[in-house]
Amino acid sequence: MASLVWLGVPSTLRTLLSAVVSAEREVEMKDRGVDVWAERHRSEGHHPHHAPTLENPERWDCDCGGVNRILTLRQIRQKFAHLKAN
Repeated sequence: MASLVWLGVPSTLRTLLSAVVSAEREVEMKDRGVDVWAERHRSEGHHPHHAPTLENPERWDCDCGGVNRILTLRQIRQKFAHLKAN
């Protein structure tokens, strides 16, 4: 049935639509990840809260010292710089 939906749709448009769906799923997973993290901390009696910074607008902090954030590209490069082949 799904293949019938794509009949007559140019491959460029299919690629674009697939990318949009993939991005939406990624956002849902990220949101679910923050929700799970925050709920775990709340269940332990902590108080997680949104604490955006210029570098990490999706950052969350908790009064226990825990941090939930999405690494920026620069941070990812720094984190894995030691793995770079010379």
